[in-house]
Amino acid sequence: MSEQINSFLHTPETIEVTSKYDDTVSEFLNDQILHVDEESVRKVTHFAEHEYEPLLREKVLSKKSPNTVSYDKYKKSFSVQGKSISPGEIVASRHFTNDISIPDSTQVSGAGKGVFEKYIELSTKDVLTEELNKTLAKNLAKKTKREDARKSIAYSEVEARSGITSEQLGIKAEKLMIGVAEMISINRPDLHISVRAGNAYEDVQEKIDFIIDVRSKKRGVEIETRDEVFDEKHFGIQFTINASKQDFKKDQIEKSKNRGTEMDDILLVTMEQDMLRKALNSWKEKGSPLHGPWAEFSKESQHKVITALFENILSEAELASLTK
Repeated sequence: MSEQINSFLHTPETIEVTSKYDDTVSEFLNDQILHVDEESVRKVTHFAEHEYEPLLREKVLSKKSPNTVSYDKYKKSFSVQGKSISPGEIVASRHFTNDISIPDSTQVSGAGKGVFEKYIELSTKDVLTEELNKTLAKNLAKKTKREDARKSIAYSEVEARSGITSEQLGIKAEKLMIGVAEMISINRPDLHISVRAGNAYEDVQEKIDFIIDVRSKKRGVEIETRDEVFDEKHFGIQFTINASKQDFKKDQIEKSKNRGTEMDDILLVTMEQDMLRKALNSWKEKGSPLHGPWAEFSKESQHKVITALFENILSEAELASLTK
């Protein structure tokens, strides 16, 4: 994929484009620290929207796969291989596999069409932000080389691993956690949650792996409009499966907060390695079905993970509704 994008970036023409992905790329354009060459941003955006996305649509529509999503209009539910699956699980499945088919027959319903469009949108955003983040990491590695060699190396490492499928347990755990948060955001729109991976600057400078944004209705304010008005909070998540590093990670977070951050808080979330390994092994033994490793966690383990992730973000009632 990077080779396709690189060849596209080196074409001489200038592309003026207003994209539905403008909100996704705005962070790379509108912040002095995160500035990425505007022409590169526009070309990558054009590639993602007009070349990658159409090919992905065709592939997901026509692919012959055991992971074919079907929709029962009477039960109003999705299934794969006869097993029930939620819209959030379908969309988040891309973090562990791209072996999926959502045929036209599934999209006859509004629900089926909605899941298909969300899957395509977020898959395209993944490619777009991954490539822009790679460019950002490269730029920051050069910028910090003289003033902070250690930080420059860290940025170079971010660039090097961008787009590479890693077998490291920690990377898989991070993907799982992002997928869980994303799944909940889709299945529970009433919670007003959105999720995104941290960019290179947030990773190295602020020790943030991913971000959870939460909107809540403003209270005690008279508003002369029918539109709901929300307060928005941003939580940076530092994630680890290494319990022995918790104190070190907490120290990193405190230093990051002291330097200043746009996050309302940075939270440390820990997952047990054995629990993760067991789920991954079970998932692979079953042929890596679309439900992903998350479906291999026991209910008790799922509740433990959800609580660790959201206990400092959601209200007690909201958290209880996720673990009942």
